[in-house]
Formats: sequence, C-alpha cells, structure tokens
Amino acid sequence: MKPYLTKTLEPTNEQIRLGVKDWDMGFTKDGKDLLISYNIATRKINDLFISTDDKSGKTKDKSHLLEMGNLKENDPRYTIEFVKALNNPSSFTGIKIIPN
Repeated sequence: MKPYLTKTLEPTNEQIRLGVKDWDMGFTKDGKDLLISYNIATRKINDLFISTDDKSGKTKDKSHLLEMGNLKENDPRYTIEFVKALNNPSSFTGIKIIPN
C-alpha cells in the first residue's frame, strides 16, 4: 500500500512547532482509498475513512461498505458513519470509522 497524499508520513518539527496537532495519511490499494487521521502527540487514531471501490465513486450498498472494512454497524469498539455523496445524498462515497 503506497501513500497517495503529497504529505510526508510525519509532520516536520516546524509544523509541530507551529501547532499542528493532527495528521492524516491516505493510501490506495485495489481501487480502495484508506484515509487515516491521528493525533500526533498520543498517536491515537481519530478516525479512518474507507472509500467505495465502485468506479463511479459512490454506492448505495451499505452492506458492501461494511464488508470492505470487515465492520459491523453495532460494534461497541467503534462508531461508523456512511459518508453521503454531495451530488446524490442517497448514495455514499465511503464509510468513516471512529474508535470508541
């Protein structure tokens, strides 16, 4: 899995000195994007986003989004949010996972 963002894997010392608290990295594999946001100081994950693998960039299939991340809607370890497509709120661009 290779990073797709133009950022480095870690913020620079200058960025940290200027007050950057959170950092994110994106990766792409097999047509799916994974975006990870985390707190620099604690190294704890704030949230993850897994994009749909549908070529259109959106899907109505919530079950497939859950399956891609091996997720369950009512798992007490995390909260999930289906991210709505801006141009079609009945479709989703992916799923956001927030650790509890």
